[in-house]
Amino acid sequence: MPAIDNSAFSEIGLRTQNDVQKATTKSNKSELGQEEFMALMTAQLKNQDPLKPSSDTDFIAQMAQFSSVDSLEKLNKNFESMAQQLTSNQSLQAASMVGKQVLVPSNNTYFNGSNATTGAVSLDTSVQNLKVNISDQNGGFIKTVPLGTQSPGNIDFSWDGKDQYGNQMPAGSYKVSVEGKVGQENLSFNPLIQFGVKSVVLNNDKGTLLNLADGSSVKFDDVRQIQ
Repeated sequence: MPAIDNSAFSEIGLRTQNDVQKATTKSNKSELGQEEFMALMTAQLKNQDPLKPSSDTDFIAQMAQFSSVDSLEKLNKNFESMAQQLTSNQSLQAASMVGKQVLVPSNNTYFNGSNATTGAVSLDTSVQNLKVNISDQNGGFIKTVPLGTQSPGNIDFSWDGKDQYGNQMPAGSYKVSVEGKVGQENLSFNPLIQFGVKSVVLNNDKGTLLNLADGSSVKFDDVRQIQ
């Protein structure tokens, strides 16, 4: 049986089974990368029929697609570079805090046996009968520091390390709570406590950490004030 000339099918616009298989194999390939996309575009321009060039719409669409892919890759690289720079700057800033006092959110304060502990409470509204309660780690009451009526803002407070009878307390960690009255409602507030910074740790999971004088650690972003 004589061989069939497949070119005859092509001339009248028909595809052979072999043509279909080739097209299917080609469509199953993964998406083009930048290099493959540029190579394909260059080949298309080189081999197109001068009498029937690619339409302007198709060409512009291809160029827009390439430009979009290229821009996204450059944007990702810029973000990575920016993130590395921010981390480096944050580490330098954190290192400069060693030996200094920082104000951070905490319900604990550390009394070294002689110096008063200090802190603050941030108020969004006026508060009456504002007071700071000091207790031991088991919740046993030690002393109340009255602050009276306060307007919105940062209100500083300190504890001299003595109980309500004037007895000196031993060095160690103590619990702090703040409460006051707004209108007819009794509310609690989150205290900010001052700690000395002993060292800095770079943690890939938690970011930059500050090791405090009481043995605890806080995130660099938790620092509200450096003193």
